[in-house]
Amino acid sequence: MSDSTLNGQAIPASLDQNTTGQFVSNDDSTQSNLLTLSGLEQKDRIQILLSEYSTLRAEIISRTGYGFQLTSIGIGLVTYALKEMSANSPWYFWLGVAVLVAVFVLGIFVNNRDLKRAAHRVKALEHEINSRAGEHLLIWETLSGVATRKGMGIERSFFCNVKPLPRSALPPLQASFLVRDAEHHACDLQSDSKSIKEQFRDGTYGNKEKLLLLCSAKFWTIIAVGAAFAVIQGICAYFDGYFTQAQIGKVHEISNAYAFIEHGGMWSDFFIVTPIVAYIISGYRLPYISVPGFLLFVVTLIVCIAAGNMYQDMGKILPEAHTHFGHTPLAGWIHGLYAIAAIWICAMFYLTHVEPQPAYDMIAISIGLTIHTVLGVIKFNPNWSWSTEAIIQVAVFIALIWVMTAYRFGRYKEKVHRVGIIGI
Repeated sequence: MSDSTLNGQAIPASLDQNTTGQFVSNDDSTQSNLLTLSGLEQKDRIQILLSEYSTLRAEIISRTGYGFQLTSIGIGLVTYALKEMSANSPWYFWLGVAVLVAVFVLGIFVNNRDLKRAAHRVKALEHEINSRAGEHLLIWETLSGVATRKGMGIERSFFCNVKPLPRSALPPLQASFLVRDAEHHACDLQSDSKSIKEQFRDGTYGNKEKLLLLCSAKFWTIIAVGAAFAVIQGICAYFDGYFTQAQIGKVHEISNAYAFIEHGGMWSDFFIVTPIVAYIISGYRLPYISVPGFLLFVVTLIVCIAAGNMYQDMGKILPEAHTHFGHTPLAGWIHGLYAIAAIWICAMFYLTHVEPQPAYDMIAISIGLTIHTVLGVIKFNPNWSWSTEAIIQVAVFIALIWVMTAYRFGRYKEKVHRVGIIGI
């Protein structure tokens, strides 16, 4: 087959003409010829990149404005909720507040997510344009941006004195941007394929990496936060007169109540749930900012609000540290916030796509949650005993945990078999 011509230039034989009259490549080796046919000079390529750069810079500015607007709306919502909030508020009031809070949180997350994506692309464009131009011309996002700076981030920048980095922090110019894009494309495909093989080599992380998670700063930071929730609850229960059984009798002069230290769920939260949540957050990439993550967050809010109202009614008959006589004290509200966060994290782990794919550690997590389900209803008090309702509650939750575990672990094994991993 002989080469054709287009505008006086030869068209390789490996380029075929499709039904619309456009030339398409059926061979990766011809991609460099397409660049020759385009007739674009280096200046033209830089101009195209600059157009994208300007558009993304404008989007970053507008999304920063959106963030401040959403913050103003959030302050208004908090002010209204604090003004109207009372222990006797109807359930639909709390449902409306939960939906509004969820929408607000989703708006903040989506705005920050897209802002970070735009900022990372702007930083990459700065590097590519500077490399193509042969000198550092665009440096704002690289030196002064907070969304792409390692160890900073948008949230932390509100509490730090952000200073521009020195010019010595600029990355060296990369001559490879002047090489044909086809060579880049082949290299990218090769590196992506390698990373996928490495990711699935051990199913998730290797055993060494999993052990290193237990030594990471993120893991122990989350442990500290979870422990702080438990300690603050204990302090609130102490000042409320519900820390120990002796204090209840002395302050409130009643004996048919459960103290804070008798709450099995509190000890389980401290020693089981908090390490599980820390391990999940440290070892997996959860879809916090996604439609499934948002829906699970809303469902978690509704379930926790409904459970809180139910326990508040139960507290009228049998008071305890987190609810008594139709009132939810500060210890109960703090426990509710902890429960929302922990349930949301675990729900995303079991019900959404996380990276890397959960493997045998899911069984260990399910065993831990099974123990927590039992301890969560136990009161370490001689007057407490297993009721029919408690047995049914524990049985249902344990069955739910292991049904989800079997489903996710089955999908993991199927995926391992499909990619041909042997000897995991």
